[in-house]
Amino acid sequence: MPKNQKAALIVDLQKSFLCWPLDIRAASIASDLWAEFKKQPRVQSPKGRDVLKADALIVASARAANAECFYSHDEGCRNLAELAA
Repeated sequence: MPKNQKAALIVDLQKSFLCWPLDIRAASIASDLWAEFKKQPRVQSPKGRDVLKADALIVASARAANAECFYSHDEGCRNLAELAA
């Protein structure tokens, strides 16, 4: 994406989505979620560790904000969200 279009995209996204920050509560949830995920069979983790940690932080931010539903096209991220429920 061209740099001069990013600001407009951010404004559009903020109109459509609530993007909660990663705070202490979310970090704590992410830590618990990561520990729980590590107990799962390896067949559920085809992604790299960095991607999984990022997914855990995203899911934890939603959970900390009391999200009732988590939408994602990414099956692995949805599986993490189920662990956080």
